[in-house]
Amino acid sequence: MNAYLFDVDGVLTNPQKRKINKPELIAFLVAKLQQGVPLAFISGRGMLWLRSNMVKVFENYLSDHPGFEERILDNVFVAGEFGGVMCIHEREIRKESINHEFTIPEEVNRGLHLVSFEFSEYINIETEKQTIFTVAAKNNAKKKAFQTHKTDIIEAFGQVVAQYKDIEVQSDSIAVTIRNKKANKKYAAAKFLQWLKEKRIAPEKYFVFGDSPSDLEMGEKLHRQQLPFEFIFVGEQTDMNQLKPAFTITFTKGDFDEGTLEYLRSHAV
Repeated sequence: MNAYLFDVDGVLTNPQKRKINKPELIAFLVAKLQQGVPLAFISGRGMLWLRSNMVKVFENYLSDHPGFEERILDNVFVAGEFGGVMCIHEREIRKESINHEFTIPEEVNRGLHLVSFEFSEYINIETEKQTIFTVAAKNNAKKKAFQTHKTDIIEAFGQVVAQYKDIEVQSDSIAVTIRNKKANKKYAAAKFLQWLKEKRIAPEKYFVFGDSPSDLEMGEKLHRQQLPFEFIFVGEQTDMNQLKPAFTITFTKGDFDEGTLEYLRSHAV
């Protein structure tokens, strides 16, 4: 059998609405689970968001469709906060965990809050995070202002964490995250592979879906493990122009969740 790894934002969710906007995606993925195919959802989102917008979406779908057994959720692996928080099902029981090694120290957390207040015109703190600290562009109207001030925001956060060698500042087009250096999608992918091994599942091939350069970390982990995989990029191709990954990238015609659905439909087996 195969296995699938998905980034969440922009891959399964609509970038504007920031939630799953295509019910066909859930129907397709549940059909894969019914076949015994393992699925991984790897994100920087906190568990509160993932529980409400991903995990419960699958649980509710199965409740509303009696033809499916809830035990198929035992093949779903969810990693949030780049592996800082995780969720699995065992015998239909949902189990969540936190990697406390990744938790931001309280004194750092206070300093990050103070910096955030200085830039509160442009950013919001994502308060549900448990092991990382994230601020995001306040709203669509403020995204341009966020981009204008992002360098200053990153520099200010960098001063707060300068004395902590195990903490880094990471950013993308709409957010800035402060996290343990070990917390990334490569780490989360490694935890997924470990989980598969413990379940004695050995996929013949992996399919990895991403929409930003940071998602390449999932492919890098599989590449280093010499595992057969295909990386499908559903974001804006210009984001990849300056990058030279060690593996081939498949680009979809559609962008974001439309690109994901396009690929899944055209490669349905």
